[in-house]
Amino acid sequence: MKAKIYKVCSLVIPVVGSVILSSCNFGFMSFDEQKAPLKATVNFSSDPRLVPSRLIMNTQRSTAKADFILGVCEKVSIQVANQGINGKSLEVKLNNDITVYLSSRGDGRGLFYSSENCSGSSIDQITLSKGESFRVLSFKPTNFKFTNDNAVTLSAQMAGFKSENKSVNVDRIPLQLELVSDTSNLEFGNCREVRAITKDGMGKVFGDGRSVTVAQSENVGLLFSGGVCSDTGSASVTGTIPSGDNTSVSFSYRANNINLTYPITFNLN
Repeated sequence: MKAKIYKVCSLVIPVVGSVILSSCNFGFMSFDEQKAPLKATVNFSSDPRLVPSRLIMNTQRSTAKADFILGVCEKVSIQVANQGINGKSLEVKLNNDITVYLSSRGDGRGLFYSSENCSGSSIDQITLSKGESFRVLSFKPTNFKFTNDNAVTLSAQMAGFKSENKSVNVDRIPLQLELVSDTSNLEFGNCREVRAITKDGMGKVFGDGRSVTVAQSENVGLLFSGGVCSDTGSASVTGTIPSGDNTSVSFSYRANNINLTYPITFNLN
């Protein structure tokens, strides 16, 4: 506050007794109030809009297909949120470091990784730092059973936090096609068998009923046929790999020309 002195009078008044009061100087003080800007104080420990109280697990798939694939690395995320108002949660920042414990349950369970491509060692916990509200991790389904609902439930847990899990179906599909054959020299006119196999994301031999076409990459005089060799074979042949584990389809081919090499191509249809 700032004080101001006001001059009240400067008078000359004749008074009985011939006493003159001249330059009547006296005054009073007035104070101007100095207004300071208001500062709102928020209690972070009690305001439900700002208190971190939920850990929300979610997927980060960029495609419309929601299912995970056995053996394929997928991105998942952990979001820190408040308790929610009217059923809606908001992302909020942590007031302190916390340790989050990771788990997967179900027939499609797998492993978590801190790297984006599921490289390095798997993890079962991670530290979220003060001020953090979101973290992206990786998850790879490593287990599969032939059930009607081959799903995995992903969970991020911390004492005092409500955990909102994420359940995802896991598919098992062929991801790799190989030809298995004797690599020794093939003499002219002789026959040889070749097997086509497919493997899932974990490298296990697995078929799902798809067809395979085997052919020569150029006209080098190979005659392909299904099963046993035939003099009336063709430049390509198609077969089906049965569904199930350790399945394959066999083809035969005969060297009908004298060449140093016999390049073979194959396609999974």
